[in-house]
Amino acid sequence: MENKAHQLRIYQIKKGKMAEWLEFFRDTLLPLHDRVNLPVIAAWRNVDQENEFIWIRSFKSVDTIEEQEKAFFSQPDRIALGDVRGTWLDGFKVRVIESHDLPLSS
Repeated sequence: MENKAHQLRIYQIKKGKMAEWLEFFRDTLLPLHDRVNLPVIAAWRNVDQENEFIWIRSFKSVDTIEEQEKAFFSQPDRIALGDVRGTWLDGFKVRVIESHDLPLSS
């Protein structure tokens, strides 16, 4: 059985745009993820770095990331948004991480 894969995504939102980004993320990006069954499992705003937004989306496995991302980015409503990164972000990092059934405490 394959382990679930996730993307830990760390975005640097353009200065002064965090409130608008949060609204756009909630009202526009989350529904687009839901349409293709690409769950966003968590999202945070870093209180120590006011322009940092961190979120995690979940994939069936590492092997399905490319296919699931293609389904997301090929939606007509997503295509119509154009360059989301250029509009909202000063930079970003993406880390692919896997779930493992490990005890988190003793």
